[in-house]
Amino acid sequence: MNFASVTKLLQEVVEELAKPDEEVRVRPSTLGNCPRQVYFSVLQKVDPEVIENSVDEWGMGGDVVKGFFVSGKIHEEMIRPKMEAAGFHYQCYIVVTPDEDPPLWGHCDFYKYDPDTEECFIVDIKTTSIKSKPYLPKQTHIAQVTLYLHGALHGEVWRCDEQGNPVEKFPQAKVGHGCIFYIIRENPAHLFDGQEYWFDYDEDEAQALLAYKRYLDTAIRTRKEPPIPPSYSPFSFPCMYVSEFSYRSVMCPFWRLCWKDTIERRTRDGDEQLQKLGEELIKLYVAKEKITEEYEAKVALLKSTLSEIPHITIYTPLGEIRKSTYSRRYVKWKEVVNALVEEGLVSSESVEKLIPRAEVVDDVVTLRIKPTISDLTSPLPLNNEKEENGVSSDSSE
Repeated sequence: MNFASVTKLLQEVVEELAKPDEEVRVRPSTLGNCPRQVYFSVLQKVDPEVIENSVDEWGMGGDVVKGFFVSGKIHEEMIRPKMEAAGFHYQCYIVVTPDEDPPLWGHCDFYKYDPDTEECFIVDIKTTSIKSKPYLPKQTHIAQVTLYLHGALHGEVWRCDEQGNPVEKFPQAKVGHGCIFYIIRENPAHLFDGQEYWFDYDEDEAQALLAYKRYLDTAIRTRKEPPIPPSYSPFSFPCMYVSEFSYRSVMCPFWRLCWKDTIERRTRDGDEQLQKLGEELIKLYVAKEKITEEYEAKVALLKSTLSEIPHITIYTPLGEIRKSTYSRRYVKWKEVVNALVEEGLVSSESVEKLIPRAEVVDDVVTLRIKPTISDLTSPLPLNNEKEENGVSSDSSE
């Protein structure tokens, strides 16, 4: 070949677009997060998202994080020409608290200042999964834009050149309006209610966030861990949650720093026989999930390989695999009932009266399994290793 590898060119572009900030710090985008996560991430100089997904407990690589980050950049660039035509500036540098040490700063996606009304408009683009729609807007995103608006009204906003260097300072605005706009990663053309969330600057909310930022600054400077918030639980959000990257339950990267002692205490106080049975079940659950993921990937590969062959039998020393292609007809009775009501053949009142005749009541017993183990997860620092990482050993309980 007399041209460069396209794969290599893509890798170079991804690496360039996914470069992190020069320092891990308290940011407008993290102030809505758990205080301990912010604290540990700054002192250990690591980004929680990178830790979670660099090698998460399901073996997904850090390229997933880079890919999602680059996806966000792509969608920003997609809408950028139209936003600039509407008078917005791209990636403006905002110093929220220029007189504080350390200052709070960040970059908003789009900023517009109207000199006639002395109003400003801040639009931040967020990519998210379609499964997250019911939980939008996220409070962390509202907090981030609220702080940007505070910077526009009380701090500094700079227009930047293509290299990200501040080149022109905007006048301070008198009134601020914020917008969080969500784009669905799986389908950017998908529109939905609540996709464009506008709100006005809230002084009380901004001051509360800034007070929280000063508290974190002091905690970081004095190496005094913030306590675990009273409402937190080791197996509930935000300590354990379903990752947007892997769609699996994952732990906060600092989970063990917070909950190791608690879990060990509960283990000592629990029924030994039940714990042993539970431990065996969890190990089997983790193994099942991993092998299921591997199995489904192999099935998808084989189906793709045989996509042009409707019927085939593959013989192996271990047995046979038979592929068949056929059509199956079945009736969705719920849709039939809805169609009868829509056509006026049956009244909705009649359906409501008949439903009790078809009801069946069963007792349902469920087991919710949330593992904290994995063969693929690198061990994170535990409480007795905190001093090595520059973290105090103050009790978090």
